[in-house]
Amino acid sequence: MGKRNSMFCDYQTSISLHLWALMKLVNVKALYFVRHLGINLVELELDCVYGASAGTPCFRGYGRRNGERRKKAVCECIGENELPALTDTEKTRMRGPKRASKIRKLFNLSKEDDVWKYVNTYRRTFTTKSGKKVSKAQKIQWLVTPLTLQRKRDRIAEKKRITKAEAEAAEYQKLLSMRLKEQRERVVRI
Repeated sequence: MGKRNSMFCDYQTSISLHLWALMKLVNVKALYFVRHLGINLVELELDCVYGASAGTPCFRGYGRRNGERRKKAVCECIGENELPALTDTEKTRMRGPKRASKIRKLFNLSKEDDVWKYVNTYRRTFTTKSGKKVSKAQKIQWLVTPLTLQRKRDRIAEKKRITKAEAEAAEYQKLLSMRLKEQRERVVRI
């Protein structure tokens, strides 16, 4: 077939059988493929989803600057039914949040509550190859540490010190100008 101007899924001849099976499964009428919008057909298998990769349309794998992000976004199929072994099962979260403020938000804690007690809800225990039992939990990332609070206090104190020094200097200049004025008046009288 080759390239055509139609917007329907017969745009590419290399659509995998998995995709056709998926279309029948979720009752998708048509997949849209718009080249200039950067939307691409998704190759789906029962256990994994592949996005755009080098060599496929709408993927700029060349002519990029160093460090430039590759756009791998592709269009998705939205259907009525769940996909077996892909979206029909719910997996529990392996790890909880790592940041202390997000742990507080999850468990509705105040700043005074101890965050370490709540990390244990996501603690995992398992045995190593040698047969030793090991338990693992998230290492809490503190964005607000005692050191950051101390630095904040120091910054505030430094600002106060500078404003106080500026006010004192202005007052001293005022006093100096007043004294000079008085001296001049004395000289004029004599």
